[in-house]
Amino acid sequence: MPDPGTDRPGGAATFDLPHEITTFDVPVEEGKILEFARSIGEDDPIYRHADAARSAGYEGIPAPLTFSVVAAHFADASRTGGSYLADDLGMDMGRVVQGEHEWEYHAPIVAGTRLHGTMSLLSDERKTGRRGGGMRIVVREVVYRDDTGAKVLSERLTAIETEQTVGT
Repeated sequence: MPDPGTDRPGGAATFDLPHEITTFDVPVEEGKILEFARSIGEDDPIYRHADAARSAGYEGIPAPLTFSVVAAHFADASRTGGSYLADDLGMDMGRVVQGEHEWEYHAPIVAGTRLHGTMSLLSDERKTGRRGGGMRIVVREVVYRDDTGAKVLSERLTAIETEQTVGT
């Protein structure tokens, strides 16, 4: 499993951590909230009707709590259109599984908000698994701010690359 920056053509230097990966903007649109809510089986009217959302104490239609997963498309598109894990860290996506995924909300996210995300690499380490195989564990964090610069969400994503393809 390659170290960050060392197995790519040109042999770029290893990153100091934390390392800023990219910045990107995510429009939080009412229609996309509705689509996402439907896709996760959420039928609460606050995700469909502004009046219901306001009655529940929101300034507008709120995004479901895991809505920020769609932002990964904006993050990768802001760079190269490819995957940071594969392109920059050299991870074999055929051996990568999602580990932990955490969300810490500092304020509600509602339709009409434009999120400004900053993704950073926090750690990249190797461990030996309980069954003896090697693993590479990469932790990224995305901090989202609104147009005023206030932090509204912190998201941490853990990717685990196994030494061999799982099941072989």
